[in-house]
Amino acid sequence: MVALLKNRGYAPLMIDQTDRMLANQFGISLGGQISDVDIPKIAAGLGVDAVMTGRLKSFDAILLSYNEVSASFTMFTGDDWQPKWTYDGVANAPFSPLRNEAFSTQIIGGLISNVLERSMGAPLQDTVAKYYHQLQRTLPAGWDTFH
Repeated sequence: MVALLKNRGYAPLMIDQTDRMLANQFGISLGGQISDVDIPKIAAGLGVDAVMTGRLKSFDAILLSYNEVSASFTMFTGDDWQPKWTYDGVANAPFSPLRNEAFSTQIIGGLISNVLERSMGAPLQDTVAKYYHQLQRTLPAGWDTFH
């Protein structure tokens, strides 16, 4: 997300820096601890013009038939700190590369594929990339793009 924001003309804080500041200044260390009413206080504490929150809703293989990634993001900006951009999307991709084979072969192939995918440390990589490209098309350009 940091790379995407930079490419769209924003100047985001680095994740480790943001995490440290949220923990030290506000006692926030876990997702889900930020409410909309906290946004102005957090923006002032971080010294930023915009705050983006996000929630991962789904990151899994569904019934050995497809992978799914689902998340929502909201960007708050300005004096009123109301949501200026929201994205709530889902991306699906085939679970098994053997989709045209017999059902039993698909299940076996899916199981093998899942074991290999997870053991190689890149679970759902293609589905995450698909989700990322969907989100990228909707994110408005930042201030730096026009100035």
